[in-house]
Amino acid sequence: METFLNAENGPIWAAPMVRGSELAFRMYLRKYHFQICYTPMIKSELIVLGKNKMELKLLQTCEGDTPLVAQLSGRDPETLYQAAKIVIASFGDNLSAIDLNLGCPQECAKKGKYGAFLLDEPMQTFHCIQALCKASVENVNLNTNKKKIPIFCKIRIANTVEETLKYAKVIENAGAQLLAVHCRIRQSKHDGLPNYSYAKALVNNLKIPIVVNGNVNDVKQAKQIIDAVGCLATMSATAILRNPQLLHHNIDNTIGSIPLPSSLANEYINFAIKYPPPDPLYIRKHFRWIFRNELEPKKPLITDEDWQNATNDVKNGWRVKLWTFLVRPYLKSLKQFRNVCKLYDVNSEGNLNRNIKYYVKFCDKNKVIEEEFIQPTFKSIRKGM
Repeated sequence: METFLNAENGPIWAAPMVRGSELAFRMYLRKYHFQICYTPMIKSELIVLGKNKMELKLLQTCEGDTPLVAQLSGRDPETLYQAAKIVIASFGDNLSAIDLNLGCPQECAKKGKYGAFLLDEPMQTFHCIQALCKASVENVNLNTNKKKIPIFCKIRIANTVEETLKYAKVIENAGAQLLAVHCRIRQSKHDGLPNYSYAKALVNNLKIPIVVNGNVNDVKQAKQIIDAVGCLATMSATAILRNPQLLHHNIDNTIGSIPLPSSLANEYINFAIKYPPPDPLYIRKHFRWIFRNELEPKKPLITDEDWQNATNDVKNGWRVKLWTFLVRPYLKSLKQFRNVCKLYDVNSEGNLNRNIKYYVKFCDKNKVIEEEFIQPTFKSIRKGM
């Protein structure tokens, strides 16, 4: 636990992000001063069955990928126990803690009765945490030279402070050694402002450290929350997804010029070459987050009426076209994503000379290859060029 009580680990931890905190992205964050990073949510039943290749790829790690917190989801104690043993063996000495996801508000969690929906089943939550603690203790008993892996939990607040405290006490009594709290109710998901007073109540009534999550956008704000709440640290996801260099540009409260999104995305690709993500879905998600501020229409074009009311400049503009282009399933190769960055640069600079040549690095069978290309178009990228 000393690792997590050290102020040198910074005021902002990198939260668990579904299809967002895979090895490539974690190593990107670590380059820019992030210390404590969580894995994406790992579904316990899938890694225990061992048949889902994408889920198993979430167990990838490398030298320097520490301090690392592996987040597990599930509701069956025995499955979580088995999953914890797999996680401990897979991440080895890089593993600093195991976190139980008690905060996921998504439909899959509702259907599976895990994540934030375990709030309604405090005794089931208790047994799940104890199963993880059992796996941690057994790891020490079997390997006398191994450290005990602390068990963390991440929750969302309940409808009242009293309900939240009652649930948190169950978590603490079950053996959890740290509690992260997303200060929104599960129905809110990521909408609305978080209520940090719930976190302050947890700090005042629990013996274990508290980490605050929800709308943490920069170091200054993180420090204000820590001072006001008295928590150990804060945790961020969306702000980091938008700018993986967030800490680098906020270090010592001095903010430098933030790189262009194409520069941020290109650097992510450098890490994706070295540490291939589990699936192209991860890359598409990262690109959508990194380019969001520049490309996403200010008014979402969702319904037919939205499109009818939008101006031709908006509907036909390259920004909207590129924004929708980034979700296309035919975007798979790193070479295509490199070209997306170049396409953004060309359009944002207004330089439409189709004969300009440039060089792109891409990965082919674990070899980094540099080739010369003519300026890309939507059509050429779609064809894989």
